[in-house]
This record gives sequence, structure tokens and C-alpha cells, in this order.
Amino acid sequence: MKKYRRTIMTILLSILTMASLAGCGGKKDSAPEIIGTWKVVNVETAGVSVDFDKFAQQLGQDADSLVMEITVKEDKSFSINMMGQKKEGTWEEKSGKYTLTLDGTDQEAEIKDGKLTLIDESVGTSMTFEKK
Repeated sequence: MKKYRRTIMTILLSILTMASLAGCGGKKDSAPEIIGTWKVVNVETAGVSVDFDKFAQQLGQDADSLVMEITVKEDKSFSINMMGQKKEGTWEEKSGKYTLTLDGTDQEAEIKDGKLTLIDESVGTSMTFEKK
């Protein structure tokens, strides 16, 4: 009889251990990858790609004085600072891509290799940002 009790206790303890571990490793809700502050690092127009630091130098500025940043918040809003001009907008995610809406205009964005790229196909321009 003791042998059966020990076996039953071992099985029960095994089940309890597995049940407690099953809650550990599950997928946790995390903030979307887009959340945070992003600083421009590259601009591409008509197939010509330019590092933003070099772009700023061509304008006779240093890249730190030409602030181009996007701050994306969890509440589905974002703010953009383009060389001192600040605006607010909203964003949404669909199928791993993002749409940023500013002044009624949608801007497609995607994140690849930790970089956020805004793509404006209508004028053939894209801007690449890295998280600060």
C-alpha cells in the first residue's frame, strides 16, 4: 500500500510541477516594436541613398542641429520633429507593417533589422530611422 501511495504522490507532484511550469514560458504581451524614439540615419530619393550626417554637412549643418525624430507612443499616437517643425499624428499596425497618419495623409512604414523605414512611393523617397 505504501508503494502505491509513493507512486501516486510522485505522479501528483510531477503533474503539479508541469502545471506550474506551463505558465512560465508562454507568450507575454509586449509593446509593439515601433514604440520609442527614432532618429533619422539615412535618406533615399530617386534611388540615391545619403547618410543623414553627410546630408546635414552638405547643407552646412551638423546632424545634431538638424533634428529629425519620431516618437511613437503605445496609445497609438506619435509626434514628429522635422528640423524644429513638430506635429502629432496616429499610427496603426496591420500584418507587420505600420501606417502613420499625419494631417490626414497616410505614410507606410516598416521595421526591418531594427530600423524603421518610412516610404513615400508617390515621390520615390524613403527615410530610415534607428532607435535612440
